[in-house]
Amino acid sequence: MHRIKLLFVDDEEAIQRLFCKYMTNEALLIETASNGIEALKTLKTFPADIVITDVMMPKMDGLALLKEIKIRYPDIFVLILTGYGTIEDAVKAIKDGAYDYILKPFNFDVIKRLIEKINGHKGVLQGNIFIEKERRKKLRFDNIIGQDPKMFTIFQRINDVANANATVLINGETGTGKELVAGAIHFRSSRREGPSVKVNCASLTETLINSELFGHEKGSFTGALSQKKRHFELANGGTIFLDEIGDMPTSTQVSLLRVLESGSFHRVGGTSELKVDTRFICATNKDLSDRVNNNLFRKDLFY
Repeated sequence: MHRIKLLFVDDEEAIQRLFCKYMTNEALLIETASNGIEALKTLKTFPADIVITDVMMPKMDGLALLKEIKIRYPDIFVLILTGYGTIEDAVKAIKDGAYDYILKPFNFDVIKRLIEKINGHKGVLQGNIFIEKERRKKLRFDNIIGQDPKMFTIFQRINDVANANATVLINGETGTGKELVAGAIHFRSSRREGPSVKVNCASLTETLINSELFGHEKGSFTGALSQKKRHFELANGGTIFLDEIGDMPTSTQVSLLRVLESGSFHRVGGTSELKVDTRFICATNKDLSDRVNNNLFRKDLFY
């Protein structure tokens, strides 16, 4: 059985003894330290999963220790101990990367529940590791920054939807990591060995987007000198990621709806019906329901 390694840091030996007395069990392996400097020395030989540290300590306080741990050992979960008078320190610690804080005096049942929660979240991070090392480096959960408990709701949701074949819509402001989430869904799905094709709908003009998505036949428009396969065909057997789908022209939305419903489409200028097996992941920073109400996005496509 894997034992969770926990480092408890407090400058009062009596509190260290009390913690070890009530927390030691077959699932926990506990070491103690009296300040931040001692804790960092201990971590060199004791690869802790969790560090629980007091804030007020001599030589190096808990907040300074937190910062050092986040730099040296980013996979360690840190819980901050704080009294009622130092809640501001606890809030600052959360912003600096602490997982949570614990109020003094201890409620050991609360601490045990937090440890169980962290252990579950570590399982989410470590489960479903990708087969290919390069893919693992690029798209493991480690690249989606954050140990805030809310992030693990997202991680779990990625796991939940990865192996479903349903279309996924990712909402979020610009720069919040929608493309990283899309990549994690693809590489945790049964389609991971297939292609992953990315299309930025906002970067394509209305005249070009149909050709870029569906391809075109020779002579279908000026400059079409040969038949060209594009994104949908290239994504066959894998995933297509349509970024900024809220900016897709309404005329193209009709064609996209057909592909979603039937899995078939025509190249621009073509008459042959082409079948495609691809999963759709879409993302937008727009409120699509609001765009539906303003006739900027098709209601049937949205639903």
